[in-house]
Amino acid sequence: MCMNRLDVEPKITIVLLALLVLLGGCGGKNADKELPKNGISEFEQRKYDNTLKQLNDLYAKASNVAASGTKTAIYGVKQEIEDLSYDFNGDNMSEENRKKCQALKDRINQLKANPDAVFNGMPSTSVGGVSQGTVINRQNVKVTGLERFPCWLNRGDTATIIVDNSAPARVALYNYAQSMLVKRWKGNVDSKYIATSSGIYVIEVNAGDKSLRSSVSVTFHGKNGKPHRNIATRMADCKESDFLSAPTDVLVTQSIWDEPKRIGLRGNLKSIFSGKSRSIISVLVPKQCDALLYSMRISTNENTVESDGKFADRLATSYKSIRIFGVKVYERESGSDIINRLLLNTRPPREEDAYCNLYVFANRAQAKKFQDGKESSGNYQYDVDQSQVGTQSCNGRLYPKGKSVMYMGFENERMRYDNYIWLEVVALRHRTKYVRPIYY
Repeated sequence: MCMNRLDVEPKITIVLLALLVLLGGCGGKNADKELPKNGISEFEQRKYDNTLKQLNDLYAKASNVAASGTKTAIYGVKQEIEDLSYDFNGDNMSEENRKKCQALKDRINQLKANPDAVFNGMPSTSVGGVSQGTVINRQNVKVTGLERFPCWLNRGDTATIIVDNSAPARVALYNYAQSMLVKRWKGNVDSKYIATSSGIYVIEVNAGDKSLRSSVSVTFHGKNGKPHRNIATRMADCKESDFLSAPTDVLVTQSIWDEPKRIGLRGNLKSIFSGKSRSIISVLVPKQCDALLYSMRISTNENTVESDGKFADRLATSYKSIRIFGVKVYERESGSDIINRLLLNTRPPREEDAYCNLYVFANRAQAKKFQDGKESSGNYQYDVDQSQVGTQSCNGRLYPKGKSVMYMGFENERMRYDNYIWLEVVALRHRTKYVRPIYY
């Protein structure tokens, strides 16, 4: 049996070799298969077109992000670059198309190796030695007051400037490096400009006291082979006379006291023997004060907490956060949305079983009548709209209405329990300052 198995094994090897030869011949015939009519299959062409569009869209997005985007937006672009991939099958493809596909693959691999390059400018195309491309493409942008769109032009570029506004507006072109107005238009724009020097240029759309929608595009033709850089922006404080300065309203917070007022209110039964169940706090109103914001923490416990004394700091932090998310102007109207948002973001810790009455007085004689504690609430005059009866820990606002002093009266109506109050008051003032963009 062993001899027979040895005799069979060489025969099996011969059969396998014969099959491999036959398969190799079939493969040779497939290799000679005719190329597609256009030198590339429909599938490979579609894949190439879609990938190229993705790449160009990334450059367009990076142009907008570099000009005015946040760190989150920049990270998002880089994440899209990381997710971008392309490969192709060049076996059944003409040499010309194979080179084209390989060039796209190389571009993507180079960009993935250095994703920051996407922010260095949109790649331009060259036709007959003339380079062309797009340096601004912002569509349907909401313009409230003033909006600026920076771009880079090389010397000798012929720039086509198109601005389409939904309402009448003033449009200007500035040479940023030379701090110079180049041209001004009224209404929509379809104009050409030949750059006299290489550098940053700025398109400005001024809607005045209105809001509108604007689409701005700048394309260029030029023979200068240097890249067209993307522009980043930061804002800086400046003087009214500085180039491109613009006014903006800002909110200023000023603490009325160096530390919180601490108020102890006896329960009604205990106040018969010692202490008071009522207290008056006078608040001096600074000049040019639009509103007073207060934080009132009520507790049955005498201990302070970490947040006491930091109301002004928390307001300032909240205001900066709100401005980052788009609120540019401090609204001075009573009950304005920005004040509501500030108070909501700085709520004090609340103890559910502690409460008191808060009465607001603008008249010193009425405040004294309350302080003396000889009359009930029906026998003195207070501001009903700004007072709160049975309130827990809360934030609130007071409007001085031209008064230089306001009085806050606190009353503990509870029979047995003492109340402890930590009161912080911050004056809000608005002022106009000037800022200008720094482009780089």
